[in-house]
Amino acid sequence: MGQFLCVIDENNREVPGSRRKVDFVADPAHFRQTYAALERSAGEGCWIYDSHADGRRPTLLSNLAPAFIVGTFWLAVAAITGNMLIG
Repeated sequence: MGQFLCVIDENNREVPGSRRKVDFVADPAHFRQTYAALERSAGEGCWIYDSHADGRRPTLLSNLAPAFIVGTFWLAVAAITGNMLIG
């Protein structure tokens, strides 16, 4: 799940050449290094834009969905096995 960071100037425009592709989940250290480097290069009145900070960050529901699917599968297997043993 990739995201990007970039420097935004005081006129709310992206500073050309400042966009960096990062992946916090896969490599948190690289994310922190890139963020720190952009912070050092940003001038007065500039700020760092994080593409996941605008509400598109993965939610708890999207993180739990795979576990729910796997859990439901094993619950069904247990129910079928139980019915076969009883019946």
